Amino acid sequence: MLDKQYTGYTSLRISKKLRDALKDLGKKGQSYEDIIWSLMASDSKAPAAAPGVKESSGGIAVVEIPQPPPQTQPPEKKEGRLVDDLQAIEKIKALWNSGHRNGAEIAREVGYPRATVNENIKKLKAKGDIKD
Repeated sequence: MLDKQYTGYTSLRISKKLRDALKDLGKKGQSYEDIIWSLMASDSKAPAAAPGVKESSGGIAVVEIPQPPPQTQPPEKKEGRLVDDLQAIEKIKALWNSGHRNGAEIAREVGYPRATVNENIKKLKAKGDIKD
């Protein structure tokens, strides 16, 4: 069992539901700290561990942080210059004029880097081919 060592006070924000559950598990006059210590010492009363939480020696919880799933294959980037790809320029114009204003989304649609697409959007605005 872990030794109680008082190093000061720590405030923890818990829900009313958890507070009520702790009260129900404890005895009248027992502090929340004492209830938690008794839960850690007693396997029979302790609730099931949360997903990803494992207990190692000494009652210390080890939390495993789930990793995001690997991304599917990234979209293929087109080779060459965007300015020379008339089909991509027309698609940018069509997307912009249909209300799509997010350069990153447009870049994914046409398969060119975001910075390149944003630069070309600025040029199309300057020429008057698209409007804000």
